[in-house]
Amino acid sequence: MENQERLGEDQQLTTHTKTYALSESEKTGQEQIMCLNCGRVSHNPNDVANKYCGHCHIFHEDTAPTTAPTK
Repeated sequence: MENQERLGEDQQLTTHTKTYALSESEKTGQEQIMCLNCGRVSHNPNDVANKYCGHCHIFHEDTAPTTAPTK
């Protein structure tokens, strides 16, 4: 797991997982974003700039925290 820390019993463990991938289209050379939640790709420059998935209706963060109990 990434970015783990040892915590006390009353605390939670938080890991960070990237939820999108930026790449360049092999066909057009245009920048694109792939949502790793649904697997869809957008070539829309606004979606790429804002890290947005139109299918999931979410703005991706650089990392999305995933919190889980330590027990």
